[in-house]
Amino acid sequence: TTETQLADDEPVLPIPETAQRLTSLVEREGVEYLTGGTWEIVYYNQRDEQWAQQPYGRDHIGGYGCGPTVMAMVVATMTGQSVDPVKMAAFCVKNGHWARGQGSYHNIVDGVAEEFNLCSQSANLEELTEEVLLQRLAAGEMAVALMTRGHFTNGGHYILLRGVTLDGSILVADPASRERTLVAWDPEIIMGELSRSRDHGAPLWFVTPNVIWEE
Repeated sequence: TTETQLADDEPVLPIPETAQRLTSLVEREGVEYLTGGTWEIVYYNQRDEQWAQQPYGRDHIGGYGCGPTVMAMVVATMTGQSVDPVKMAAFCVKNGHWARGQGSYHNIVDGVAEEFNLCSQSANLEELTEEVLLQRLAAGEMAVALMTRGHFTNGGHYILLRGVTLDGSILVADPASRERTLVAWDPEIIMGELSRSRDHGAPLWFVTPNVIWEE
């Protein structure tokens, strides 16, 4: 089942008061970049004027487009291609990743990765510890995480895990909130709020450029 990925409401839990702001957004030639992680991320926000009212199937990107917005960040960052949420939403509709009135099916990550020559690998949750997650992010992998009700959403919501800090916190790119994007998160919160869904690799996929896997 797909938890409804509607970004209109504030999450049930606020940003922890102890969360430190350790990153910043820099704009160059009309594109925003997130600094401070292993990658300099091309950042898109689904609620921004230029995308919010654009279609995602019969829905709108501002409400239900966290999936294509996150995948646009991944592709634009890792491949250098000019892919924004509108282009990614159109691709996702065409290729069966749009879930009407719900957001995106969980096949979105593998489907987009395959199309854009990226490697996606579902996390083995039985073996995934906070330490393993931090190690893999520190080594240059990104992770697309499907979150459930908590600090990030009232239902379901895709975010990008994009790096770690020196004290072992996780840096994210949240397609619905710059505020949540600019603070570092306790790995315990991230691990504890992963979706209960288990189809198509959910709730956590590691993504890398294909070159890392070549011998």
